[in-house]
Amino acid sequence: QSHGVAEFLPWHRWFIWQFETAMRAVLASDPCITLPYWDWERESGREMRSDVIRSFAGMVGRDRRNGRCNWQATTGGCLVRDYDSSFRFWSQRRVVAMIARFRQYADDFPNNPRRSNGFRAELEGGPHAAPHNFLGGQMVDLNSPNDPLFWLHHANVDRLWAIWQDYNGHSRLDDSDFFAPIHYEGRLLDQPMPFNNGGWDFRLEGRRRFPTPREVLS
Repeated sequence: QSHGVAEFLPWHRWFIWQFETAMRAVLASDPCITLPYWDWERESGREMRSDVIRSFAGMVGRDRRNGRCNWQATTGGCLVRDYDSSFRFWSQRRVVAMIARFRQYADDFPNNPRRSNGFRAELEGGPHAAPHNFLGGQMVDLNSPNDPLFWLHHANVDRLWAIWQDYNGHSRLDDSDFFAPIHYEGRLLDQPMPFNNGGWDFRLEGRRRFPTPREVLS
């Protein structure tokens, strides 16, 4: 499980890093290639005019000339988006306020929807969820990595987490100094995260186990 739990941010950090590593293996001529991020907070209020969405709009549906998918989904069929304009991207001001407001990773009030002091829950349920729900289609289920925007979106989510870590001085710590509730939730900092994908090897290089949250917090 990678959503609604403490592992949400470190799990996705490792996931997109694996994708970036795979890109470098394919594009051997450019070993320094990095995964770009989509800073959707700069497009809040003009979602349907988003330069990024328009740049990737041609991948949706089928080519009218030959009936083939413009972008083939790994689950079969074509890439689908079902835009829901009732959702809005978080603005830059709102994102900055969130980063400054929350001082710890964990939420001390997980069963109280009216009270929260945990950065992970706020980021996951708020600014992270909005682009998923706005785009619809595969982006609202576990097939979301089929949409190329998934990777750009989660690169930005990870960037915001990194900014929060840096703002609170976490980035200057050795991984042995991380602890809950400030840096993580619960007692699973050293428990290998669950990855189950037959196409990629998510294990640590040179080891036979998956990474723990502590190993990807920095």
